[in-house]
Amino acid sequence: MSDDDECKHRINGLRDSAKAMKIGTPEEGEIKEILSLSDRMLVVLDRAVYTIQLADEIDPDRTNIAIPNTQQKLLARGADDAIVSKTLLTAHTLFKECHLGNAFDEKRGLALALDLLKDVAAMADMLSHLENAQEDAVKCFQKVSSKGKNLTLPAIGDTEARCEAFAQKVGHAVDVLRDIARLFYGEALNKKWIDSLAELTNKHYGADDPFTKYIEAVRPLLLELREMRNMIEHAKLDWHIKVFDFRLLPDGRVMVPSVEIVRPGLEASAGALTSLMSQVTEHIANTAEIFMAYLCNAHVQAMAPFAIQVLEIPVEQRTNPLVRMSYGYIQGDQVIKIG
Repeated sequence: MSDDDECKHRINGLRDSAKAMKIGTPEEGEIKEILSLSDRMLVVLDRAVYTIQLADEIDPDRTNIAIPNTQQKLLARGADDAIVSKTLLTAHTLFKECHLGNAFDEKRGLALALDLLKDVAAMADMLSHLENAQEDAVKCFQKVSSKGKNLTLPAIGDTEARCEAFAQKVGHAVDVLRDIARLFYGEALNKKWIDSLAELTNKHYGADDPFTKYIEAVRPLLLELREMRNMIEHAKLDWHIKVFDFRLLPDGRVMVPSVEIVRPGLEASAGALTSLMSQVTEHIANTAEIFMAYLCNAHVQAMAPFAIQVLEIPVEQRTNPLVRMSYGYIQGDQVIKIG
């Protein structure tokens, strides 16, 4: 046997042998789910998500015996986090070829759900960082007393940049929702995909269908979220989001970092930037969960004699209390979960 053959034999023996890997730390909890993507595995713990790559995924030709299996922490959020459950874990439950048909690209769906999770998690982190910076600025302000008619206001300093970065994540999250919808409807959803989806659902399912009604209800919000970044970066007199740092109001109160939102035909609105970020983050996470449920319910394959559909599962039947949606059917007054 040549040296090359001997080396290959040793690598094969190592790679083909049984493997064990401890994932994460004790503080991050236990493994709750393992998801397979095209190029890696995801391991979801209670309070973290790790990506796993086996040596063969890094070195498929088996040329280097020193290549190890690797793990890398992807998120400091896990199965007990609502954002993870409403995006990635809901997709993991619903994006199944066995229910949606062999043509459905399950791995692509999970990859998109992971992208969506990373966007929404980043938005939540941006909110948390701003809250911390705002709190620190207020503490410093409270230590400084005003002198006469002069007042040194607290300041974040990069409030507008933070808001722009947040809006970019929001826009990308809406784009991912578009790509998820295209897994089901393809190029029937054109550039104005939100309008296209509203027309398509009305045409295929009827104006009184719950899916059609949901899309009509969520449509204005999705259109507004998609335009957030442009309203900041390409503001017009009657169409803009203006961002403020701390400021002194005419009534003598000091306003925390805030936004003013102006849209044609609507009364201008204003409020704390943290409130806007909190509401938008929650809206997108909630929309993702319900959006995926409706998409999958509209495309579930028949399984006689059961009328399989996507249902909100009673808490006592859920593997994870935060993952509400699953396939099942109704028998009498009971919900029977499948899978």
